[in-house]
Amino acid sequence: MRYSSVCLIIFVCFFERVLCAKILAVFPMHGISHYRAGVSLIKILAKAGHDVTLVSLIGEKEPPKDYKDIILHGIYNETKYDQVFNRLLNEPDSFWKNCLHSYSFHKAILPIVENTLKHEAFQKILNSDEHYDIVLLEDFGTFALHYLGYHFKAPLILYSGLELSEGMTTFYGNPDNPSYTPKLQSSFGSQMNFLERVQNIIIYIIAKFITQSMMIPTQNELLHKYHPDAPDLNDLIYNTSLLLINSDPSVYDSLPRIPNIINIAGFHIAKPKPLPKDVQSILDNAKHGVVYFSLGSNLKSKFISKEKIEIILRVLSKLKETVLWKFEEDLPGKPDNVIIQKWFPQNDILAHKNVKLFISHGGLYSTLESIYHGVPMLCFPFFGDQMSNVKRVERFGLGKWMKFLELEEETFEKNIKELLSDPKYSEAAKYRSKLLIDKPISQAEAVTFWVDYVIKHKGADHLKVVQNLSWYQYLLFDVIAFILVCIVSVFIVVKYLLCLVTRKCKTRNNKVKTN
Repeated sequence: MRYSSVCLIIFVCFFERVLCAKILAVFPMHGISHYRAGVSLIKILAKAGHDVTLVSLIGEKEPPKDYKDIILHGIYNETKYDQVFNRLLNEPDSFWKNCLHSYSFHKAILPIVENTLKHEAFQKILNSDEHYDIVLLEDFGTFALHYLGYHFKAPLILYSGLELSEGMTTFYGNPDNPSYTPKLQSSFGSQMNFLERVQNIIIYIIAKFITQSMMIPTQNELLHKYHPDAPDLNDLIYNTSLLLINSDPSVYDSLPRIPNIINIAGFHIAKPKPLPKDVQSILDNAKHGVVYFSLGSNLKSKFISKEKIEIILRVLSKLKETVLWKFEEDLPGKPDNVIIQKWFPQNDILAHKNVKLFISHGGLYSTLESIYHGVPMLCFPFFGDQMSNVKRVERFGLGKWMKFLELEEETFEKNIKELLSDPKYSEAAKYRSKLLIDKPISQAEAVTFWVDYVIKHKGADHLKVVQNLSWYQYLLFDVIAFILVCIVSVFIVVKYLLCLVTRKCKTRNNKVKTN
C-alpha cells in the first residue's frame, strides 16, 4: 500500500511538471483596463502552476510566485493621451466618424507597435536564450507582434478584450456575414433593419479595406524593418492556435464561433476583497443606497466642462442616495451626498448590496462587472465599442444611455430616478448576472483548461480553420465571376449556334423557292 502511494505521488508530481509551461505574455496597450486584464490572465495561469512573464507598461508591486514583470518604460506620453481622451469628452459622434474609426485606429496603433518592437527591454527578450512553451498576446491591432510565436517556435494564443474585430474574423476563419454580424463601430444588434444593414455594410467594407490595404502592409513593413528575416505577416497571422475572447452570449448577441475561439467574459472578476475602511463605512451606512459614478481609467472626469459638471452636481444633490464619484482632483461646491476620490476599487464596490446604480462610460470591463453583480446602469458612451455596449445594455433592459454632449438636467434627473425606482432594471440585471455566471466551469478555469489543452496538444492545430483566402475568395467573388462567365459563354455559344442554324435554314428555304 505504501509503495503504490509513493508511485501515485511521483506520477502526480510528474504530470503536474509536464503541464508547468513557460508562458510569455505581451500586453503593450495603454490603459489600466488593458493592464488589469493581462494581470488577471497571468495570475490565473501562475496559480495553475505555470511560469509566466508579463511584458506590459506598469508592473505589479507584489508579483505572485512564478510571475515575472518586464516593463516597457517610456512608450507613452501620458499628457498626449490625456489630451486625446479630453477631446473625446467634447467631440460629437457621427456615422462618418464611425466609418473612419478603423483608419484612426490604424494610425494610433502603428506607433505603439513600433515603440514596442524597438524597445530595449523587448529586444532583450528576443535576443535572450529563453525558451517559451506559449506566447500569449493581447490582440488589439498589434499584428506585427504575432512574430513572437514564430521567433520562439511556440504556439500563439491571442486575447481580445473586445468582441471579434474585422481583423480577427478575416484571418482566423470565423463566419463574418454583415447581414447579421454588427461591426463594433456600428452599435447595431444582430437583428438589423434595412437602413441599419446598409450602414453596417458600408462600415464593414471600409474596415476591411483599411485592414487589408493599410494595416497589414504597413505593419508588415514595420516588422521587416526590425526583423528582416521574418516571414510575411499574412502567414504569421494565420498561425494562431487559440483566441480567448472577452465575450459571452449573456452580454453580446449570440454569434457563430469556430472551435478555437473561446468566450471567457468575466474571467477578470475576482471574489470581492475587503474595502478600505472609509469606503466600507460609507457603503454600510448608506440608508438609501449608493450610486457609483466612474468614466473608467482613460476618460477622466476632471476634463468634463464646467457647465456639465454643474448640471451633474445639481441632479446628484437632489438624490437621497449617497454618490461615490471617481474624480481625479478636488471638486469645490459639491453637495454633501457626493463623495469623490481619485480611485475606487470598482469591482468590490459593485459587489456591495447597497449599490443601486452604476453611472458609467459603457466600457466592456465596467459593463461586465456591473452585469456580474446585477447592478443597473446609466451610460455615457464616447468611443470604440462603448456605443455598441450601451445599446445592448438598453436592449437587454439593464439600463439606459445618453449622449454626453447633449446632457440636459431634466432628462438626466428623470433617467436616474427611473432607474433607481423601477425594479424591472434591477431584475433584468440580476437575470443577466445568472446567465453570465451559470457555466459548467468558471471562466478562470476555462482559461486554464484551454491554455493547458494547447500545450498538451502541441498547438492544437486540429481546432484551426484553414482560411488562407483573400477577401474576394472568402466572399466567393472569384467563383461567382467564373459561374457568370460560364453562363454568359454558354448563352453566347447557344446564341451563335441558333443564329448559324437559322441562317442555314433560310439559305435552304431560298434554294427551295428558287427551284
